[in-house]
Amino acid sequence: MAYLRLSDGALDYSPCRYGTSKLRFRGPRQPLGQAYVTCLGGTVTYGRFIETPFPTLLSQGSATRVLNLGCTNAGLDTFLEDPTVLDLCRASRGCIVELPGAHMLSNRLYSVHLRRNDRVISATPKLRTLYPEADLAEIHFVRHLLCVLRDIDAVRFVQVVAELEEAWLARMRKLIERVEVPVTLLWISEPPDQSEMPLPTAPDPLFVTEDMVGALAPLVAGVVKVVRPKRSASPPNGMVFADVERLAASELPGPDVHRQIADALSPALAAVI
Repeated sequence: MAYLRLSDGALDYSPCRYGTSKLRFRGPRQPLGQAYVTCLGGTVTYGRFIETPFPTLLSQGSATRVLNLGCTNAGLDTFLEDPTVLDLCRASRGCIVELPGAHMLSNRLYSVHLRRNDRVISATPKLRTLYPEADLAEIHFVRHLLCVLRDIDAVRFVQVVAELEEAWLARMRKLIERVEVPVTLLWISEPPDQSEMPLPTAPDPLFVTEDMVGALAPLVAGVVKVVRPKRSASPPNGMVFADVERLAASELPGPDVHRQIADALSPALAAVI
């Protein structure tokens, strides 16, 4: 069952850094002198509230170390703008990329924080022209911004989604090109719903579609899709969180899904080692 560590109120992630990067990765820090595979991703790859996240499970089940380069709330811009991350990927045997949402990147409508890609820094003149009536002064998070825009006008919101999808595809192609090693895409999704367009409150990877992933398939070594259970009001069994983190924990996949992800990725890992 989900539980709270009374000693410190939360899980100890042993955060660490590599090279000159300002990013804080899941520890303990790994030595870089031997062959390894890299895992790029956001909160799931980092393993928030999970004692043994899927990169660790992969490493335990193979003869090759797996370097967890997941960062909480990271999107594509986090990794594309970090030379240390790209160098670590280039030096690896292969790279597993957890697909991020299409909303967590700078685009022609808004810019995001360099490392916390879930935070809005500023809106562009193009967005203010598209939504002149929107009061954006007190909006600090991307999902909040998207909810406001959709509530104002769902028709114009279609243009917003199209912009995000276009920017996501361009940025994904750039990442695949820059890591210079075989890439396996990890697509973690919930069972599909019947809505024509996902709401801004839908789970990550937000606004990522079959067609978008299909467009990337010829550029990568493989695509691994894992369908997680739909979110519920309670965190999945086996997660470690403080009481104030209960809501955040309920949004994320539990240990069973991390095991499912590791099992699904094992053939891809074996192919590069």
